[in-house]
Amino acid sequence: TTTNTLENSSFSPLELHAQPQLLQSPEQQYLSKQIKKCGRDVDKALELLHQSSSVLLVTPSAINFNAAMGVCKRAGQRDKALAIFDSMKNRYSVIPNTKCFLKAINLCAKKPPLYEKAIELVEYMEVCDLPLNPNCISSAISACGHAGQIKHALGLLRRIEESDDER
Repeated sequence: TTTNTLENSSFSPLELHAQPQLLQSPEQQYLSKQIKKCGRDVDKALELLHQSSSVLLVTPSAINFNAAMGVCKRAGQRDKALAIFDSMKNRYSVIPNTKCFLKAINLCAKKPPLYEKAIELVEYMEVCDLPLNPNCISSAISACGHAGQIKHALGLLRRIEESDDER
């Protein structure tokens, strides 16, 4: 199994933030390309993702999961995309990146909104020590707004204010 870590990287943190694919092994990059080629074929994307570690001997990265979630999103299968997000942490012990969180929270804002899941994802971002991304918070607020949950939306705004005060 190939893994590429920050410790063995020769790229600066700024380069890695701008181009997260630099943290992927060539095998993981290939896997992402193959998953994206699935278009809207969710079953094929899931098969590639789930067989990657056993057949291809590639540990999937957050970027691979994000690609699979994108296939689900294009196919209009929000529940499967959110299940992929959950399997990333529960089945594969992969820590989601900001793009994964954003995609999942955006899906929660679609109708019918899943505001509780959106809030749960924002809380999990904090557990993962990721900075509260304004786009993620905006989407979570949107999910709360669509569900008529104004108090929850205001709570998310307060979180951003508190995180700004801590900086």
